[in-house]
Amino acid sequence: MAKVDVSFIVISWNACDLTLECLHSIFDNVHGVSFEVVLVDNASSDGTAEIVHTVLPTVRVLVNHEHQGFAAANNRAIRQAGGRYLALMNNDAKLTPKAIETIIEFMESEPNVGAAGPQLLNEDGSKQNSIAAFPSLATELLNKTLLHVVFPGRYPSKYFGHDRPIDVDSIIGACMVLRADAMGEIGGFDEDYYFFLEETDLCFRLKQHGWRVCHVPQAEVYHYKGASAERRPGAAARIEYCRSLYKFFEKNRKPVEHRALQALYAVKLAVEFLARAYACVLTLGCHRQSRRRLKRYWNLIIWHFRLCPDSEGFGGEGSRRSKGHMEGEA
Repeated sequence: MAKVDVSFIVISWNACDLTLECLHSIFDNVHGVSFEVVLVDNASSDGTAEIVHTVLPTVRVLVNHEHQGFAAANNRAIRQAGGRYLALMNNDAKLTPKAIETIIEFMESEPNVGAAGPQLLNEDGSKQNSIAAFPSLATELLNKTLLHVVFPGRYPSKYFGHDRPIDVDSIIGACMVLRADAMGEIGGFDEDYYFFLEETDLCFRLKQHGWRVCHVPQAEVYHYKGASAERRPGAAARIEYCRSLYKFFEKNRKPVEHRALQALYAVKLAVEFLARAYACVLTLGCHRQSRRRLKRYWNLIIWHFRLCPDSEGFGGEGSRRSKGHMEGEA
């Protein structure tokens, strides 16, 4: 397979309009490097694969018969990609001019950087958090905003501007550029993760193998945050986040930390539920969003009480453990 500078990899699930905007932003804004685009359609029911094949015939479309999750879908594309760099994008992300070229130029000058990410922006141009500390008891049990403000060196965030690339624990997976050689060394994404923290685990393993992970603030990418998760009902996204969080601790932290997190996180949820319940009483239950949050916390508590069954969260989609149901290119 002929090498290109960058292989763009986009994962889509039932969001054809967003996916087309994302793909058009690649073709409209990337000019300084050679590239290919690979779309993995994760069992969409809205005709995404066929529409993209018609509208943008140069995009290579890979179709999964069942929803394979973020990690497995990306691994499938990575195995077929020919780029020296792999630019992974959520379908709810849109490039700005020179964003990818800026990241590639930085990574070319720093050959020990295995992964780099841009500054993510909201639709109005305000900054999103683009950096994530590796999960620890502190990050998951204490207030994250407080950690960012009190310990900005250890927990960098959007609250403090950066005028040059910085080394970080991990970058947000809405848009991340990976060195293909580094990915080959660590074996790609861990497919035990279905949704959430796949990129965090990936960055953790990259750093274990001696690669650097960096945030490049000069590169900017718009991200319609949470578009995929918001299409999932109720507490499903929060349950899936907890499942991935516990998996990260099980794989990458000491057993005592893993057990402590499970116990203390459940206590934290109970305290937050009581606080939400009190707020609902004070407002006589008139605030719809407060009622929804209260129900979400209750569902999370019940899920923990039932010992975190796989059948809840996104597990009911029937593909968490299924890796073999794939079709060819559209």
